[in-house]
Amino acid sequence: MYVIPAVRIRNVSFSVCDWHPCYNGATCVVDEVGYHLTIPACPSNPGIACPACRTGASCETLINSCECLPPDNDFCSAGSECVNTLSGPQCNECDDSECYIQGCKIRKETCSCTKYQCPTNSRCEDIDTNSHECICDDCWEGPKCNIRKDTCACTDRCPSSATCQDTPKGPLCQCDVCTEGDYCDRDIISCDCNSPCKTGEACRLGANGKPECYCADPCYFGSGCSEKRLTCDCNNPCAAGQLCTETGGLPECGCSGPCITGPNCEDIVQTCDCLNPCSPSEYCIEGVGNAAFTCECTDSCRYGPGCTQIYNTCECQPCLAGEICTIENGQPTCGCADPCQTGPGCVERINTCACSNPCNEEQLCYMNAQSEPACKCEDPCYFGDYCDQIHNTCECQPCDSRETCVASLDGSKSHCICTDACYTGPKCLSKIDTCDCNNPCSAGEVCSVEPSGQLTCGCDDSCRTGPGCVNYVNTCVCNNPCNAGQECGTLDSGELYCYCADPCKTGPYCEETLQTCACANPCIVGELCQESADGQAPTCYCSDACKYGSGCSLTYDTCECKTCSAGEVCTMVGGSPICACADDCKTGTGCAHTINTCECQLCPYGEACRLTGGALECFCEDSCRTGPGCSEAVNSCECNNPCNPGQQCYVDSLNGLSCHCADPCQEGSNCENTIPSCLCSDPCVGYGTCVEGINGLMCDDCIDSCLTGPLCRDTVNSCECNNQCPSHQVCTDSPSGPKCGCPYCREGPTCSDRINNCACSNPCGSNGYGRCHESTTGPTCVCDACWTGPACDIPLNTCECNNDCAEYEECTTVGADHTCACPDCYTGPTCSEKINNCRCNNPCRPADLCKDTSNGEPVCRCDCVGNEVCYTHSITEREECRCPSCFYNQPRERGCPSRITNQCNCNNCYGDQEVCVDNDDPLGNVLCKIENPSSGHSFTVVFEENNTERSFKEIPLELYFSSAVWNDGERLVRVWTPGLNERHYCFVDETVDVAPQQVYRFKLERCLMQNGTGLEQLAVRVTEVNNRSISVYGINKDRWTADGFLALPDEKAGTEFQTTSYAPAHIATQLCVVVLYDDTEVTMKLADDNNLPAPYNTKDSVFKTRLNAFDTYQVQARCNTSPSKSRECNLDLTGTEIRASKPIHVFSGNVRAWVPDRHGKSRDHLIEEILPTDRWGTDFAIVAVPTRVIGDLLQIMAVNGEVTTCHFYSQSESTQPELPLRVELPFEGKYHRIISIDSNGMYRLKCEKPVFVTQLTKSQDQVYLYFNETFHDPVAMTVPPITQFTNNFFLNTPQFTGGLNFEPQPYNTTFALLVAKAGQGDSIQLNQQQIRDYVTPWRALPQSLDPADPDLIGAVIRIPHGTNIIRNSEGHNFQCLVYGYDDRESYGFPAAMALGKFRA
Repeated sequence: MYVIPAVRIRNVSFSVCDWHPCYNGATCVVDEVGYHLTIPACPSNPGIACPACRTGASCETLINSCECLPPDNDFCSAGSECVNTLSGPQCNECDDSECYIQGCKIRKETCSCTKYQCPTNSRCEDIDTNSHECICDDCWEGPKCNIRKDTCACTDRCPSSATCQDTPKGPLCQCDVCTEGDYCDRDIISCDCNSPCKTGEACRLGANGKPECYCADPCYFGSGCSEKRLTCDCNNPCAAGQLCTETGGLPECGCSGPCITGPNCEDIVQTCDCLNPCSPSEYCIEGVGNAAFTCECTDSCRYGPGCTQIYNTCECQPCLAGEICTIENGQPTCGCADPCQTGPGCVERINTCACSNPCNEEQLCYMNAQSEPACKCEDPCYFGDYCDQIHNTCECQPCDSRETCVASLDGSKSHCICTDACYTGPKCLSKIDTCDCNNPCSAGEVCSVEPSGQLTCGCDDSCRTGPGCVNYVNTCVCNNPCNAGQECGTLDSGELYCYCADPCKTGPYCEETLQTCACANPCIVGELCQESADGQAPTCYCSDACKYGSGCSLTYDTCECKTCSAGEVCTMVGGSPICACADDCKTGTGCAHTINTCECQLCPYGEACRLTGGALECFCEDSCRTGPGCSEAVNSCECNNPCNPGQQCYVDSLNGLSCHCADPCQEGSNCENTIPSCLCSDPCVGYGTCVEGINGLMCDDCIDSCLTGPLCRDTVNSCECNNQCPSHQVCTDSPSGPKCGCPYCREGPTCSDRINNCACSNPCGSNGYGRCHESTTGPTCVCDACWTGPACDIPLNTCECNNDCAEYEECTTVGADHTCACPDCYTGPTCSEKINNCRCNNPCRPADLCKDTSNGEPVCRCDCVGNEVCYTHSITEREECRCPSCFYNQPRERGCPSRITNQCNCNNCYGDQEVCVDNDDPLGNVLCKIENPSSGHSFTVVFEENNTERSFKEIPLELYFSSAVWNDGERLVRVWTPGLNERHYCFVDETVDVAPQQVYRFKLERCLMQNGTGLEQLAVRVTEVNNRSISVYGINKDRWTADGFLALPDEKAGTEFQTTSYAPAHIATQLCVVVLYDDTEVTMKLADDNNLPAPYNTKDSVFKTRLNAFDTYQVQARCNTSPSKSRECNLDLTGTEIRASKPIHVFSGNVRAWVPDRHGKSRDHLIEEILPTDRWGTDFAIVAVPTRVIGDLLQIMAVNGEVTTCHFYSQSESTQPELPLRVELPFEGKYHRIISIDSNGMYRLKCEKPVFVTQLTKSQDQVYLYFNETFHDPVAMTVPPITQFTNNFFLNTPQFTGGLNFEPQPYNTTFALLVAKAGQGDSIQLNQQQIRDYVTPWRALPQSLDPADPDLIGAVIRIPHGTNIIRNSEGHNFQCLVYGYDDRESYGFPAAMALGKFRA
């Protein structure tokens, strides 16, 4: 151990340990006095440089020298001095100098005697006679005075033009306005610092970044911008109101327009064109002579200022169409001639019993709660249009003697039930096969009903068995031998045994717990269980000897139980074990990290240590020293600058120091001379481009074109640069300088007179087609040939001068003009087209048969013989002799002598109620029957799913049936569900009498409606018991949603179909197959994704199934969204192909739909029975549904794979016939397409191949349309082809479900849409009355391009509620579609069809 004296330096706070740090883990400790340091031996730490006085691999050896002896040692006696020898330190005698006291024992610590000299950049000062201190120089600081102060006084790097300022971040140079950079060593190039401009000129930076001069005011130019330009913009001589224009470079004054006049253009010409004071509704009339103009009203019915007042006459204030005008108190008044009419145009009828009595003779009219006329029957038990229907109440319809009448709570409905609950059926004659009514069981047994409906007997007690349930069952449930707490089990032999369900229980009642660790473990988590050998309760222990307490969660506080990391040692401090690093300079986990301080990180000897950015760094305190231990001098410009003042030092390519001028434009030993070059001393800035020549620097390309000379400083003596002329003269350049004179062709003192000669006042145009000739009166123009006019600028347009006729045209001169015309019989732009008329191009023989048409084509008139009829094409006007309808020519025959006998449209049936039916035999005659062509003796129908999203089950499904024709006797009709078991709750089997002239309304429960996708047996069969013909149609309705369909007789069922529906679907598009025969194979090719099971649920998949008689199979394409949010659901089963091995019926449509979506909330159920494809057609007539404003849709569907073209002829109520629209199928990849038609229009469709046509009425919502319009729900109606027309329609209007009031009542309005051949409309009757008493005016349908097609007419009639007969009294066939609507509900279907097969 030895000590080192401490050293103190003034104004610096540090420890002696800073000067002498320990190494290799040694710890620096200052003694109590603070002057000495105890240094233990350094442990082994290879790679660390040893401190002074130590050596060895681990610095373990102390160097044996005087310097390394402790200062206060007793090695040398007093008065002697230690010296180093080869054998070590020796003591020489001390000369007792002034640096020692007490002989040679103690050295004085003064500046002159101390061994510890002050560092560089400091000075030593004695404190007293035995101590000193080191004081840093003014610009230095730090423990060793080796840190230069960063202040302006100590490190001023700023040039003389800048000012140095001390900041917290160090000195900062503040540059003057024309320098920049950290040290203000870069000149700023700007107009403020380097402007070359003269007074009056403006400065700006040019494209090269250097300043250049220009005139800020564009009206000035020249040196110093002292000269002004003579233009209208810069020197306007005109008075206020005059317009300045420039002529010959000089400004002239005039007025701005033809309506401005006066010396100073202050007056306006007083004409209607220039000063029209009239309002837009007036016109201006010029005054005669000096009279002023006047204003007159353009409308003769108006007067007063601005024509704002109207004369009070009926002519000037007309009424609306339908109204009459009268003058009352001098004012015109509009009113209705009919006292029952009101509203604008008198189109509204007053809704009272007096004006709008809807009742018949059997009814009384009264005003209901809604102030509307309504009808009621005198007998309260009767209702209906003819008071022929009886209310369903107990008072009005009493029950049979075996029945009891049950009324609804409000008494409005009733039904009969059997008084004896064990009987059912008509008149309660059938006994019910139930356990209560027909119990087959013995005493002790219980009766139950199987799902099949069969009665079975069993025991009420499950532990009894056998006849009469007298035997017990030997099971644990029925005969348990076990004690309480035990469980019963059954062996394979059937014997019963007892056991404890809990494996930890034992004893006769399983009340004892086994004392094992598995069953009675007292230990908690963390503890181990140990069982006792004597059967006592188990005990708990800790597996770790250092753990104790509950759950072994506590640890003994000893070093034995304390685990320290590698490099750490444990010691007990205050009774607790503490882990700490054995090495004080280590820290962190496992003492793996060395403390980041200069005390723990050693630098090589001679280098200093510092903390920079959180990291330790060894460095040389003297910035001019480098290398290991800072032993090498730095050869840099900062440390060893060899340059003169003004020069700049730099390191050359050989890493040596060299000198050059910092400014590349300076030269000389002290860089005191400026280099004469364009780069360094450009004299042309702002004037031109500097050029280095033999004679020095010169300026080229002067910026100002008016400057010249070697340095662009001299002014050019020219008119452009030095114009001294007055404003009325012009300047011209001459060798002697600018000269002033009058402009060309001007003379006089003020140059205002124009010289009148050919040179100055040439009247000839500039085109060169005239020559100027001077005369005593002035110059005149003599024109060349083919030109005329005062200036010879008007060309003569004669044949000789300007024949621009085409090659085949003839030219004729007319005065100064000419005309071109084609030769006779030729026309066109070049007369190359021969005129196509009878005179020039007669195609007929004899020629007198030729006639000219309006389309410019000659055609031959007819020359018909026999029965031939001349047909004129409506567009081409061609005439052709053809056979009339129903006549034909045999081969090589003329005159059309043969008549068609097997078609109804050629041979009518004339009996009072006969119906004509086409004969399939082409050589036979028509069949005349007393029936409806769409009638039969058996029908099978189905009701597809209909859903209002909140169904009302009390609303029934409806079938309507009647005799096929009017007054053909009574019918006995059976309605039954052959696919359901008699015990099914929806089973129906009822026979009803249908009176003559009656359409019977039959109600069905809603449980007979299809639901979802899948197989059911919900077919409803309607048969006439005596095989007489009947007609059937159905109404599928729920509240606010309904549609109807015409049922096809079973004899007209088919085997090939394509379905139709509408998308977007809202809820679902759907189809349903009804099978008539067992073992029928049905194949469907689905047109879209659907709800069949995979893999049949995708578009174009083929689904096959085998069905039996009266099976019904419905397929839906249902959207997976809420119905109220599914308007964009475009799944559409339209075009689905269905083929069957035996005849079937097919129904198709939508659960509920918008048509189309954008017209609001109105939506409805859509359903039609689909015609087999062999009953489709090619010729159709369409009448749009009336009282609507948004039109209908037509869906046209061709047979899949059959390419066809249709022509659609349109004629709305207010337009003329139009050229047909060409409708191509397929369209956009589909064999069906939709076209729109206007409301109240008439249309015709002709196709090359058979198609199926559906008429869809659009959803009409008053909220989204017009508030004076009502809701119209959509419907789907099959449009029969013209070949399916018939002559007898017998129908009954259905009941409206009630809408908001929910009271069944007649539909508000029902229409019949009629189409007949021209001339046959008046023979159609409604209920034995001529239809002309009810019909809207008959209107012609558009004609087709085929002249052989008959002309058709269309009309609409409103039919009354109840039973109606519509027939042609002369037996002619016509078309009838039925459409009815009310509040948010409508229906539609064809009333009847001939159902003949298609014949090309």
